[in-house]
Amino acid sequence: MDERPMRTCRLAFVVPSEGEVSGDEEGGVEWRDVSCYVTDDASLVVHRNGDDPRVYSLSHAPTGRLIPTEATGSPDPLIELAGRLARMTDWAALDATTGIDELSPRVRRRILAELDRFNCRIRLESGASGRCRV
Repeated sequence: MDERPMRTCRLAFVVPSEGEVSGDEEGGVEWRDVSCYVTDDASLVVHRNGDDPRVYSLSHAPTGRLIPTEATGSPDPLIELAGRLARMTDWAALDATTGIDELSPRVRRRILAELDRFNCRIRLESGASGRCRV
């Protein structure tokens, strides 16, 4: 895991609204520089979760939005997922407010199906009960 190349990325994290925060005016969002694992697409970054550093997350770097995935204790599955997602669309061109909703229905379905497969696999590997619908 440590041999993976890393770089510094700027990502948005939601911060509590009470008390003084150094966030911007966008509803308690603060941009932070974090260490990210390099993926095939610089617009998709894998990093330690802002709420729980034992968990890794996949984010859209231009907007800081989290890609909805199951929690993983290693960056490797998310790096592989980022590689598959990178081949589906130009992530750097996605608008910050609409995300994948602006893509064609066909591409959106492919991306959501890939995320469903990934989440199902992670749940099954963690021993979670239930069935997956992919």
